[in-house]
Amino acid sequence: MLMTRAAGSPHVYMNVIRFSFLNRMIFVAWIVLPGLHAGIFLLSGLIPKVIKLTIGNINLPRVYIKNAGFFTVRAIKVCRMPRIISGYREEVRKKIVEAAYSLFLQKGYHGTTMEEIANHLGVTKPAIYQYFPGKEDLYAAVAEHGREELAAILERSFDNRDLRTGSEVLFDTLARYTPQFNSMYSEMMLLAAHNERIRSLLRQDRIEDIRVVERFIARQQGTGLISGHLNSRVLAIACDALVNGLLIDIMAGLDKEEAKKIWIAAVTQLTHMDEKEKQAFRKNGTVPVPE
Repeated sequence: MLMTRAAGSPHVYMNVIRFSFLNRMIFVAWIVLPGLHAGIFLLSGLIPKVIKLTIGNINLPRVYIKNAGFFTVRAIKVCRMPRIISGYREEVRKKIVEAAYSLFLQKGYHGTTMEEIANHLGVTKPAIYQYFPGKEDLYAAVAEHGREELAAILERSFDNRDLRTGSEVLFDTLARYTPQFNSMYSEMMLLAAHNERIRSLLRQDRIEDIRVVERFIARQQGTGLISGHLNSRVLAIACDALVNGLLIDIMAGLDKEEAKKIWIAAVTQLTHMDEKEKQAFRKNGTVPVPE
């Protein structure tokens, strides 16, 4: 127990416990003031020189380190502090989403429990619920994480490559993930038939996925890789349907190399720039905006 005193004020008692959480050293401290219930706050890493505290809606003075293990109240300056430091909260949230992403792919949505995710991280289940009220909320975050992965895959596939080579790299990358992704997505489609929240999440997920592809295509139109005469949204929907259809066909027995050839040929024809447009782009460095 640590004791603090401000000039002319009653004693303030503070208990501090140190423990490891998600590979980070955390200090949990609670203080007791005369006439008040105990309040709890979290500190990440080493105890800082200045600590700002609140108990519920009650503001407390700043607390300064005086010497090892003791704190002294010096200034009465009203301040507020979230119960969990925001930067640390985002780091923990990211770890939870990554763990759920991995487990959902391995075991499926229904086959993965919140307790298993907590065990995977070495925390308690209530700790997960501090970040995600329910499993469906966690799935929404996992879907967003998958979308970020898709955007990164698109960028890496076409980085310093022409359209044909980039399309080939993209197809090979997506083909590696297809069995796991399609298995989870098929499961979610079945659950959506009886769950309006999941149905809504899937619908929004598809809309956002298409937007990622659409924005990528629009950027490539600006570089001259793809014809500027094309509507980027229509092309995004067409390419998405084409690649997903071919990947499903591979799972049904279609030869992968044959499917890849069809994909490359289709993309080449869909995005083709005629000679007149190529000359205009080389001359002006811009492409026409589709109507």
